[in-house]
Amino acid sequence: SSRWQVLGAVALARKPLSAPQIAEAMGITRQGVQKQLNRLVKENLLEQQHNPRHERSPLYLLSETGLRTFGEAMVLEALWANELVVGLSLPDLEATHRTLNAIHDRLDSPVPQKGASA
Repeated sequence: SSRWQVLGAVALARKPLSAPQIAEAMGITRQGVQKQLNRLVKENLLEQQHNPRHERSPLYLLSETGLRTFGEAMVLEALWANELVVGLSLPDLEATHRTLNAIHDRLDSPVPQKGASA
């Protein structure tokens, strides 16, 4: 969910971030991020901190509860990811990795105009 994505963005930043900084990093609107930040603060997963650069745009960081919850989620995610690949060969995983990287690179490339030669 977007709530967990916002929590992850704050956790992985390893420093307090403002809503606009989080939105820019995630490629979504500030308003969408702010809605999730408000929920995460209410759930005591994030804390607000004064932003010396902008009086009306606080910085957000993980609370103790948020740090513990995020850590537990990462352990569960690692267990799930390890189970996901059980029985797959290393060559198959390497081929999948190369293919996904190629697709990722194409997604980052400009889309050719219709009728343009490749």
